[in-house]
Amino acid sequence: MRSTLAGVYAPAGPGGAPAAADALGEGAGARVASSGPLVVAWTGAGGHLQRDGMLCLLVGQVANLETLARPAEHGGGSGAQILAAAYRRDGEAMLEGLHGEFVLLVWDGAAGRGLLARDRLGARPLFFSRAGGTLRFASEVRTVLALAPRRPEPNRAAVVQWLVGGAPRGGATLYEGIETLEPGHHLRLDGGRVEVRRHWEPIYAGTLSLPREELVGRLRAEIAGAVDRSVAGVDAAGILLSGGLDSASVAGVATGALEPPRATAGAYSAVFPRHPSADESALIDGLTQRLGLRSVRIEVLGGSMLASALAYPGVWQLPLSDPNSFFIGPLLRRAAEDGLELVLDGEGGDELFGAARGLIADRLRAGHPLAALRLTGRLPGAGDRPPWRPLVRLLALHGVRGALPAQVHQAARRARGVHSFAPSWFTPGSARLLFETHDSWAWKRLPGPRWWAQLADGLTRGIAARGVRDHARRRAQAAGLEAAHPFLDGQLIDFVLRLPPELSFDPHRSRPLLRASVAGLIPDEVRLRAGKTYFDATFYDAMAGHDRSAVRRMLLDPEAEIRAFVDPERLRRDLLDVDPREHALGARFWMASAWRLATAESWLRTQRDDGFAQRALERWDLRAPSYELRDPPASAVTGTGARNSP
Repeated sequence: MRSTLAGVYAPAGPGGAPAAADALGEGAGARVASSGPLVVAWTGAGGHLQRDGMLCLLVGQVANLETLARPAEHGGGSGAQILAAAYRRDGEAMLEGLHGEFVLLVWDGAAGRGLLARDRLGARPLFFSRAGGTLRFASEVRTVLALAPRRPEPNRAAVVQWLVGGAPRGGATLYEGIETLEPGHHLRLDGGRVEVRRHWEPIYAGTLSLPREELVGRLRAEIAGAVDRSVAGVDAAGILLSGGLDSASVAGVATGALEPPRATAGAYSAVFPRHPSADESALIDGLTQRLGLRSVRIEVLGGSMLASALAYPGVWQLPLSDPNSFFIGPLLRRAAEDGLELVLDGEGGDELFGAARGLIADRLRAGHPLAALRLTGRLPGAGDRPPWRPLVRLLALHGVRGALPAQVHQAARRARGVHSFAPSWFTPGSARLLFETHDSWAWKRLPGPRWWAQLADGLTRGIAARGVRDHARRRAQAAGLEAAHPFLDGQLIDFVLRLPPELSFDPHRSRPLLRASVAGLIPDEVRLRAGKTYFDATFYDAMAGHDRSAVRRMLLDPEAEIRAFVDPERLRRDLLDVDPREHALGARFWMASAWRLATAESWLRTQRDDGFAQRALERWDLRAPSYELRDPPASAVTGTGARNSP
């Protein structure tokens, strides 16, 4: 079971502290420890030390404990003991060199101070509120809500960001007053005060000057190390496998580049026989046969996406971000029934190994426009002789705009006005909030080359702000599993950030270094495949088909909470009454907008009315997911997903 924690730091009194264990919802499985004004409860594996007023709890793993330990602690000191000793010796400075995936709590009762820290990449979650002079913290937003004396209002700026597919920066969440501790940050607890402080941020360290062949070999070894760390201590792991490069690479490394091979418990895949453009069955056949993996597949036949979106807020107190959940959920539950503890995936591969487009801007900034143009002609998909008009447009997008200072973008936004950045159906207040809080060029403030700053920001702050890990964790936890993402491994990211950016460009295929590193591990039909499959047809069937009338009724209801953010008449005219295929910005934009609006309304309405989802499911007669779970070539097991399964 994945470790979770909850706690209260109440310098003015114990107010609410005994509720920490109850808030976890784990019954007798939660352990509790306290020291002075601090009470903490946790479940699962967590290194714990409590002695002489010192309380230390490590949830996760610190990869380099040996660098903190003094000689007397080697061989005998637990992780919590070593960390507690390091804190007493070095204070907050002990955080600067820590690597791993963890949340760390240290409290020195004798000194009346301590800290709550999160790892560099935010692999382990921590949410908190500071209302009324009391710090309440937990692994999940819903647990912080359970500890709070009253439910906070929605954070209007964060809701506006959600509606356009963005993510609030600076630790904001969808609840006013509830924050997420950003990666590489910690809470300083000192004398009754709580202060957010940063202990790490990415720093440009140059690039490696090695032959391409040697870098490819080292990359393969680094990926193998990331996979190995992901499955450490796990007896039964599997992989969410598609016919794409990223998940196939993880599977190939796990089964062919590790000693002993790992993740051989099975591959779990979604296939779409009713939509040939989205179906990767043949590629998955080749992969699983080549890798010797047992293959379990969910054949997605149809059903409602909206049903999952309605049910999710009642469980997690947040809107559902991923439309895949309506078929990934049953697949993960099957993996748990098969005895798996953990599932790997290829999340983050596009971001980690994609073309470093910021390098085009660096060429322009260095005064080399022809070099920038040549580099633009090597972007994935450009081909051998790219047309000059698209090439110039891409040069302007990635080169000229990328080279401009962040201040120029801010000035241009002010000149264009508030409404130029918002959907037409936003209210003036929502448009202004989006204008004031959305900053797609924040990465330019990181010191270093533009290619590196863009990549580093996306892999650290960007991934965390979008809640990629959080959603995958909740999705797996709902099925009784853990989720792991080897391509979001800190050591692997550190290595990739030092690769020469020129090597990420290839005019025919994306992610050329990843493809080279897995040569011989996966079939070339997948490794050298230039295209990428999208599941739009399945989503279109749901959102533009049987879900459409329910979405329309929900969003245009006179009691809809979304009316606080959008103009219902403009929403009807410019989106809901428009045929998705004829929308000016395309069917994909229509689907994404309708999905974000519907999930936000589901969450907002549930905040006011716990029974909303159940009544809506009954009233609108939404079709439950229809699927067949198969173990090729064994006979199929037919099933229908529960309507209220998040």
